[in-house]
Amino acid sequence: MLMIILNFLFAIFIGFLGLFGHWIKRYVRKQTTNNFVRYLEVHSKYTKNTASAVFAGISAVFLSGDLPYLLTFDLLPILAIWLYGFTIDSTLNKG
Repeated sequence: MLMIILNFLFAIFIGFLGLFGHWIKRYVRKQTTNNFVRYLEVHSKYTKNTASAVFAGISAVFLSGDLPYLLTFDLLPILAIWLYGFTIDSTLNKG
């Protein structure tokens, strides 16, 4: 049971790293000059929507039973979850 919970939490963490990756992309392209924390504060409405969407999407996959076991560090599912977080933030966080 503990491993299932850890797997779910790890998936959520990887999804949120995708949000961080999107901020890095915006920062490198000079689309924002804010640090990450300030960026989250300025775009709090969009950040809440994005975080909710990432949590809901990963939860849906988890509850369907299709979330792969991530703690083996198989790269493909980890990249897929990271890309999900990145894409959701890129789509919803237009602020």
